[in-house]
Amino acid sequence: MSGAQFLVGDLHFGHAKVAELRGYSSTDAHDLALVKQWRKQVREGDTVYVLGDLSSGSRTGEKYALTILASLPGRKRLIAGNHDSVASIHRNLSPHIPLFNEVFERIGDFGRIRYEGREVLLSHYPYGDEDHTDEARYTQYRLRDEGRLLIHAHTHSTERFNGRQACVSWEAWNRLVNMGDLKEWVVSE
Repeated sequence: MSGAQFLVGDLHFGHAKVAELRGYSSTDAHDLALVKQWRKQVREGDTVYVLGDLSSGSRTGEKYALTILASLPGRKRLIAGNHDSVASIHRNLSPHIPLFNEVFERIGDFGRIRYEGREVLLSHYPYGDEDHTDEARYTQYRLRDEGRLLIHAHTHSTERFNGRQACVSWEAWNRLVNMGDLKEWVVSE
């Protein structure tokens, strides 16, 4: 695979509540800031792993987010989150599967990569019951902690590292995470 590799989660394009929590005056200002940062970091030959939650999850919001992502550089791979209608946690088949397939070269509920000779798992969800709400949600869809490194999103946490887990939520980095940002964590855990 040529080019740099990036990871990002919890983009939430068009999601008013998330834009407000992140300190933006509007969803337009929020979305523009994310798009500018993506364009600043990612080149056409790069690969971006998006660890879920493209939008608020509404059908119009999802279509809007996919339109934005289609215009951005890089090869895109999706690890679906609870706000993504292609995630297998949802009862109904997504009406936007053709759009997802145009934007993402791979789509799954979890994945794995090799980095610095280590296997690293990718999931929208962290291990255990960590969440950004008072009650842990979607625990039945989380990977079991068997001692492997895990890169996740979902929590909207500002904490980047927690033992064998690394969070790539937008709140943790305010940018896309380059694999080099994770090197010390990978080799030390």
